[in-house]
Amino acid sequence: MHQIIQHRQFASRNLVYGFLGVHPDISNHRYRGHKEAEKNREKVLKILDCNQSYISILKQVHGVRCAALNSSEDIDYDYEGDAQITKSRDIILATQTADCVPVLFCDQLAGVVGAAHAGWRGALDGVLNSTLREMKESGANLCNITAVIGPCIRQDSYEVDRDFIDRFLFEDIQNSKFFEKSESNMDKYFFDLPGYVAEILAHDRVQQIFDVKINTFNDPRFFSYRRSCLAKKELSGYNLSLIGLQ
Repeated sequence: MHQIIQHRQFASRNLVYGFLGVHPDISNHRYRGHKEAEKNREKVLKILDCNQSYISILKQVHGVRCAALNSSEDIDYDYEGDAQITKSRDIILATQTADCVPVLFCDQLAGVVGAAHAGWRGALDGVLNSTLREMKESGANLCNITAVIGPCIRQDSYEVDRDFIDRFLFEDIQNSKFFEKSESNMDKYFFDLPGYVAEILAHDRVQQIFDVKINTFNDPRFFSYRRSCLAKKELSGYNLSLIGLQ
């Protein structure tokens, strides 16, 4: 129930990575901007068996900025951004989500890893493109980059209205393929956010794209903002997606 989730085909040599949801040893599942954040990060490092490393988590704003971290001294928990990359072996990159798509990247030949938080707005505006661009500037080759999509809300749980769709059709009319009309409410549609993310990655020539295919909305192992809203409850924590070089 409480293990780190991985994808068996995603490259793991000299790499520590995984997706963490609800865990009994972590009190509130908040990892920055909270009085327990530092203790929670230490607990995560213990779970990963990476006690000598440092976790970097950005102040996520649904934007496109990507931070390039050269050493642990570059870690800034107040930095506003939604993606980060590193070649440092003492940094674990982490992304907080609660329905948005976490994407982890790796070019093992170049020794570069990345992590991105891709909600619909960030994906549409280019956060994944920013991440890949920073990885390339740090020596990665698109032909060698692999990516894995983590737990997120899936199409059958992500209901949206027509105004939402229009944003995507304005970008590209072909984006209509990511929407299915609701059978119960003709004014509503279901959006395939991870499918849209995978298409962006493929368009940017990422050769291998994996997906753990976990729906945060209906999987109690993970936090879901939409599930909390529908239950009229406050979101009780965040999922954490992590990647680092060993």
